[in-house]
Amino acid sequence: MNPFVNPHKRSVVLPDGCKDLIDVLRRRDPALENMPSPEIRPQRFEGVGLVDVERHVTKVVESPAKMVTLHIKSLDEARAVALVRSATEFSISPSMGIASQERDVREFFAGRRIEAIADFLADGPFPPIQILAFPMPPAAADAARLTVDLLREVYDFSDESGIEFTLVEYIQV
Repeated sequence: MNPFVNPHKRSVVLPDGCKDLIDVLRRRDPALENMPSPEIRPQRFEGVGLVDVERHVTKVVESPAKMVTLHIKSLDEARAVALVRSATEFSISPSMGIASQERDVREFFAGRRIEAIADFLADGPFPPIQILAFPMPPAAADAARLTVDLLREVYDFSDESGIEFTLVEYIQV
């Protein structure tokens, strides 16, 4: 036992009225009770071909919302990517279905000298899945070009592919 640690003395100061940590967890913050929850505005569009990607990526970049996500997926929902823009970052997260797809995604971004900003295995009540996220260029045209190249080269989208776009804006009210 460390001689400088007194096991009978608390090492943290608890808020008034709390005897232990469970009291802190059960406590309600009155400032948060009156805080409005964000308004969520989902919009769904179907398109044919990759020509619509730039228009939807531009919506993400130009949205006044604090956070915006754009899900782009094939109509059979087998292939998808998600673009996420917040106040601090703009990224793309390709869906990982099979190991070769993960390898192809990694090679796609490595060939462009873009390093992952998130790379972890998510597990839980569902089968484990690899989560990858890569930074996006801030300009809408550049971000759209990168997205189209990824969809074309890794996910085999074509100019005739049926595509579903779901734009979700998180607006603070």
